[in-house]
Amino acid sequence: MKLDPHKSDDVILSVLKPHYSDEKLAQMLSLGYGHNDEIAAKLTKAALKKWLSENKSAGDVFDFVLKRHRVHVLATRDLDTWVSYVTMLDKVDPYKTMYTVLQKRFKTAALKTMFDNAEKVDSTKVLAQKLNELSQ
Repeated sequence: MKLDPHKSDDVILSVLKPHYSDEKLAQMLSLGYGHNDEIAAKLTKAALKKWLSENKSAGDVFDFVLKRHRVHVLATRDLDTWVSYVTMLDKVDPYKTMYTVLQKRFKTAALKTMFDNAEKVDSTKVLAQKLNELSQ
C-alpha cells in the first residue's frame, strides 16, 4: 500500500496492522469511539478500505467486528462498522449478504428474536425490517 503523508489515518493503520490481528484492530477502533469519535471514524474508514483491498468477506469482517457481541450484534455501536463494510462490498444487495452471514452464525429462532428486538429501536428498525423480510 502506498502511503499518502496527508492521510495520517492510513499511516497509523499501516503501523498497527503488522502488530495486531484484524480482530484486535476492530476492538481498538470500537474502544476509540467515545474518547475521540473523529479519529476513531477516520481509522475505521481506513480499516474498511484496507479490508476491502484485501478481499475480506462480509463474514470475515463480521468476525473481526461483531463476533464477540454474540446475540447482541444488532444492539451494538459496532454494527454500523459492519453494515458500512457490507454496503461497500456488495452494492447490489447488501441486505441479502448481511442476512446470509447472520444465518450462518445464528439459529433461526435466535435471529427472529434479534430482528424483533432490533425493530423496536429507531436506529436499527429499518435494517431489522429488511433482514426480517429476508427470513420469511
